[in-house]
Amino acid sequence: MRRRRVSSSKSRVRNPERGTAQLFFVENETVELRALTGLEQQRALYIWSQSFERGDRKMEDWKEWEERTPSGRTTYGIFDSSGLQASFLLVDEEIYLGAEVILPMSAVCGVGALPASRGRGYASEGMRYCFERMREAGKPISVLEPFSWEFYGRLGYAWTSPTRKYSVPTRVLRASSETENVRAVTWSDRARAIACYTEFAKRYRGMVARRPEVWDWFFDQSKKEHTYTYVYERDGTIEGYVTYHGGKREETKLEEFIALTPRATRGLLGLLRRHEMQIATFRWDAPADDGLWFVLMHSDVKTTLATRNMARIVDAASAMEALRPASEFELDCTVAILDDAAPWNQRTWRIECASGRVRATPTDASPQLTFDIQTLAQAYLGSPTVPELRSAGRIQVENERAFGQLERLLAGPPAWCNDGF
Repeated sequence: MRRRRVSSSKSRVRNPERGTAQLFFVENETVELRALTGLEQQRALYIWSQSFERGDRKMEDWKEWEERTPSGRTTYGIFDSSGLQASFLLVDEEIYLGAEVILPMSAVCGVGALPASRGRGYASEGMRYCFERMREAGKPISVLEPFSWEFYGRLGYAWTSPTRKYSVPTRVLRASSETENVRAVTWSDRARAIACYTEFAKRYRGMVARRPEVWDWFFDQSKKEHTYTYVYERDGTIEGYVTYHGGKREETKLEEFIALTPRATRGLLGLLRRHEMQIATFRWDAPADDGLWFVLMHSDVKTTLATRNMARIVDAASAMEALRPASEFELDCTVAILDDAAPWNQRTWRIECASGRVRATPTDASPQLTFDIQTLAQAYLGSPTVPELRSAGRIQVENERAFGQLERLLAGPPAWCNDGF
């Protein structure tokens, strides 16, 4: 997609039925951005079908996803004289930032434009409009799965959640006595299985605090295939689980493999071994710090490192003030943030911390540290770390003490997320 060709002349109007609308001009034509209402949602489906489903009318997977996301969805659109040309779907979510913080997040779940309107800057302008709506709604961070890493990079998103992708032949898995503690999930296990996920999620930054309707879907994901979930339980506590549906004889993907302890890992791997007659290989995703290699090392186990997610800090001040450092930690430094897609972030900030609270205020003082908004997103989520970002030339340091303070403030668990957007 080419860079936008949009006039800088803009105006905003307030429509009590449609919320904030924004007008801008493309090739002497007035174009409107606003939230969609009523039957306009069907037109958005028409665009998304063309963009993601190759024109499929039923869009079964999309509509099944909508069923498990009945609330927290807002669709925005761009209209020209011919009608709706582009649509943007935002979903309200929450993510864990380690054990102490749950942060409101805006997931970008669908950005599409009709082919005849591409290259006119609609997607870029629409996303900038969405940043304003996210900020108004109190969502200091946004996460998405990019159709183009370059496009979203220009808008301030950065890769995050490095992920190990395993491909494990069942024939190399080992039997384990711990598998005697594994059994098929029952409805009464639901709360404890969710508690297992929650404890695991608090070890990372970026995992979704899933809503009840998402868990409803998770335990029975597909109308076409059965969902199979097995839990590892010891002393009345569920320490891990695996779940999958569908798949093929040659390869089956686990939707999730969660283990709180090495013995849970051994027990669940032993269960997978019992599938050898029906499944040749299992594959699944895990955090970059996953401990599988301590339990199973074999030359036929394939491991790749990748990610499917990008994140963006929408409101830098709010994001920083959401952190909860130790009460004894103190900080006082100035940082300059570069962000031309969200100008409210692009300035020098004084970051102070005392009594477990962080405060970010604009300042005219000289910056001790300078970095762009992509660097802040990655440092904030913990992958890559602040020292790694400096080594990569992403942080300009004028004051070593300030750098050390920022490093300690943002130290913590790594980034990971196993949900799609």
